Amino acid sequence: MIVLTTAGNSIGFEVGMILSASANDGSDAAHVLLAGTATVTAVDRSADTVTVDAIPAAWVNGSSLFRSGDFRGNTT
Repeated sequence: MIVLTTAGNSIGFEVGMILSASANDGSDAAHVLLAGTATVTAVDRSADTVTVDAIPAAWVNGSSLFRSGDFRGNTT
């Protein structure tokens, strides 16, 4: 389970969404994605938590999450 640090951010997640993560926010060409993706299996909007099928080993606390395909960073 992933606990979101900003209240209300759970509104941006839906069951079935495929997520990618980065140690950064993706605003700079030097930012890169961490290895692996995860699929959202549940969202608790009142607790601001997101449950995924498995958290990739490369993901760390404080990672920025992105809908797969929406990351800018080194991909543009």
